[in-house]
Amino acid sequence: MSILTAASYATSSSNIIVKFADDTVIVGLISDNDERAYLEEIKHLENWCQENKLLLNVSKTKELIVDCSKKQERHYQPVRISGTTVERVDSFRYLGVHISQDLSWSRHTNSLAKKARQRLYHLRRLRDFRLPSKILRNFYTCTIESILTGNITVWFGNSTKQDRQALQRVVRSAERFTHTELPDLQTIYYKQCQTKARKIVKDPTHPNNRLFSLLRCLAPGEEGEADDTTVVGLISNDDDSAYKEEVNQLVVWCNNNNLSLNVNKTKEIIFDFRRKNMVHTPLTIHGTAIELVRSIMFLGVHITDDLTWTIHTTSLIKMAQQRLHFLRRMRRANLPSPILTMLYRDTTESVLTSSLPVWYGSSTASDQKSLQRVVRTAEKIIRTSLPSIHGLYLSRCLSRAFKMVRDPTHPDHRLFSLLPSVGEVAQAPQSLRLNGKTGSHYI
Repeated sequence: MSILTAASYATSSSNIIVKFADDTVIVGLISDNDERAYLEEIKHLENWCQENKLLLNVSKTKELIVDCSKKQERHYQPVRISGTTVERVDSFRYLGVHISQDLSWSRHTNSLAKKARQRLYHLRRLRDFRLPSKILRNFYTCTIESILTGNITVWFGNSTKQDRQALQRVVRSAERFTHTELPDLQTIYYKQCQTKARKIVKDPTHPNNRLFSLLRCLAPGEEGEADDTTVVGLISNDDDSAYKEEVNQLVVWCNNNNLSLNVNKTKEIIFDFRRKNMVHTPLTIHGTAIELVRSIMFLGVHITDDLTWTIHTTSLIKMAQQRLHFLRRMRRANLPSPILTMLYRDTTESVLTSSLPVWYGSSTASDQKSLQRVVRTAEKIIRTSLPSIHGLYLSRCLSRAFKMVRDPTHPDHRLFSLLPSVGEVAQAPQSLRLNGKTGSHYI
């Protein structure tokens, strides 16, 4: 049908005509209980088919209404084609996916689990013939995994935990038959989502390409990471008009790109080191005042308005001490020191040294000693020497500095300009000569 209706297009911006193989679907957005555009779109498609000598099969045509409003059920006019009322259903199978009117996926996952279990019988029979695990795994990938992961990016993220566990039980049953480890559905879902997102980003003609522009291109003064966006403003002479204008532009940009700012999770922190306390006017978004806080956690780092790091180091020490419990349990299991050291580096040291060049240099001696006590405790458990936090801080700072020196496009590359050589100093005027030793040192 869709091959023949390729020349038919939606007449209203609130409607979409989706065509795939022999299926044609009209998707309409009904706002303020106004169904006229949706019903007129159906009438237009019916007239178009009559003019082009095409026949709509009313008996196979279904209508599905998705109404997630909190109000009570509304009364919708029945759809009529050629004088016949179209059947209204609460679930519809489209392109192999069962779509229900409440957008839940239990019916779809139950159907997938049932089909996959039927194919487990054939996998069991092949195992009885003592086929190698590689052939059994290929059979599983082609006949069972392909069913469980069909259109997985559409429904898996919104399915319930119970439905996911039911599907994962099928995978575990297949693992017992193939005697090998198989990828779990959660991992496959993540990989397919990443692949699809990359394709959308690379294709500027894709309808959803603009949804990824926030992560790819930010306005000056804004920093973005995953789902976090921060506006940093410098307020001089008590004039915060430019800062507030930047926030308003971000709000307008989000509205234009169909993105919603969560005002409840948005916080404001002010760094003011003047001796005289000033009263700052509150920041508002959509008429709601943003909460002003003394401390905020950004990308795993606790930042306070006085730029001290006691809260952050206390949080790291608490998390690291919890992980020392597992290190003790592993020691009691008589594991060798190399394995214990690897466990410490993966679970404890990674916590203590997260974003280390940012905060360690400005932390107090007391906080640094508290962090080092955790390392000494781990040394007693493992019975081997471990690198100190200070040593890791120096090595990471040097590594970061070398990267900045080699990258001329880095914003801080100019801070590492070379000192003049001895010959240049000798030729320079007396007022510009440097006292002491000179050479190829960085400033």
